[in-house]
Amino acid sequence: MPRSRLVCIGLAIMTLLQVAGCAMFREVVVPYFAHSNLPAWPRQLPTPSPWFPQQAPGPLTPFVLPSPSHTPPPPTPKPTQTPLPTATPIIPLDQLHRTPAPQTKVLGRGIRLPEGFAIDLYAGEVPSASYMAVSPDGVLFVSQPEEGAVVALPDRAGQGRSDGKEVYVEGLTKPSGLAFYDNHLYVAEAHQVIRFPYKPGRLRADAAPEVVVPHLPAGGSNTHHAIGFGPDHRLYLTVSSTCNACREADYRRATVLRFEPDGSHEEVFAQGLRDPGGLCWYPNSPHPLVTNSSRRRMGEDLPPDTIELTYPEANFGWPFCHAGDIVDPQLGWDHACDHTPRSFAQVPAHTTPRGLCAYQGSQFPPEYYGCVFVALHGSWERSVPVGYEIVCLRIKEGKVAGVEPFASGWLIEEQFWGRPMDVIQAPDGSLLVSDDWAGAIYRISYAR
Repeated sequence: MPRSRLVCIGLAIMTLLQVAGCAMFREVVVPYFAHSNLPAWPRQLPTPSPWFPQQAPGPLTPFVLPSPSHTPPPPTPKPTQTPLPTATPIIPLDQLHRTPAPQTKVLGRGIRLPEGFAIDLYAGEVPSASYMAVSPDGVLFVSQPEEGAVVALPDRAGQGRSDGKEVYVEGLTKPSGLAFYDNHLYVAEAHQVIRFPYKPGRLRADAAPEVVVPHLPAGGSNTHHAIGFGPDHRLYLTVSSTCNACREADYRRATVLRFEPDGSHEEVFAQGLRDPGGLCWYPNSPHPLVTNSSRRRMGEDLPPDTIELTYPEANFGWPFCHAGDIVDPQLGWDHACDHTPRSFAQVPAHTTPRGLCAYQGSQFPPEYYGCVFVALHGSWERSVPVGYEIVCLRIKEGKVAGVEPFASGWLIEEQFWGRPMDVIQAPDGSLLVSDDWAGAIYRISYAR
């Protein structure tokens, strides 16, 4: 008889005995199959059961919640109300309707200027006209970030307007700041600074660019870089932040950097500037004035935008302090502004100052000599728009005595048709203003 059949018969007999309550089964068979009498499974052999892993997982480790800090958070500081000069007065609409149209017009629209001044179109059809520089032989160069180009706008006839447009170089990445130095044209792209050898009369680059400053911080919404050479013959370059208020990972963000003309010896000249948009040197001053757009989303009127007089190792507070005395409500603390320098000048919040220049010409009346003209690019998220004009900083004994409107009218009944971006002094003593919205260059002159 097969062994398997014998096993089956034996199991059947055991079952019958158990059901019948046989005393022999309880006394002999059951103790034999007790757990203590069963042979142990050899340790070197794997467990044969397919339903259980060889090693059962240990107990789950519960998530440990961080213990609450016993230090209460600092109270949210309230911004200090800083008296601001009125650079952009808000005129009621009924009064604006009664105001006579300005006599001086450009592109068919009126521009308000002090008596005796006039504005004319120097060049049109210059899309995204941004930063400007005048070459050693008197030719105006303009960067076009959206077109990736730098154009030359010569005035060969000396009539106060361009008589042609020459594309000096194209195929660049968001070109912005321009500067001439030592027979070279320096161009700031979004990610680097390059330079071209410049020869008077050559209005198109005839050589490949040399990379002077590589690997600038890239990304973010503010990709512009203002550049210029100071009295120390060194290259200054502005780098904006990537955000409204945050701790930047790159130490070069929100700074003014300084280099040798060949791009060597990089150093952080000044920091704590959220969005530096322009720089210039006041006569007999070794350090540049820098425009700065403060953080947004702290209200309609705070913090003000600023013009800062920078100096080596200066820290102007961002992102912890704004405009010298306004503590940031999210990142600041009670004494965040204790060691922050006071602003050289302030303009209303959201006006977005960009290019600036210190007037040193002789065409304007004598009271304008030394005036710092600033282009206010205009607001973009304020309920009542402000800016869109050129203002004049009156300087007296090395300090700002007042901020007054100089050229306005690009904003009409809360609608803008142009945005001043940069302002420079032309060789004849007039002012040139770039408008990246209307794609134009204006010339402001004084009729004696």
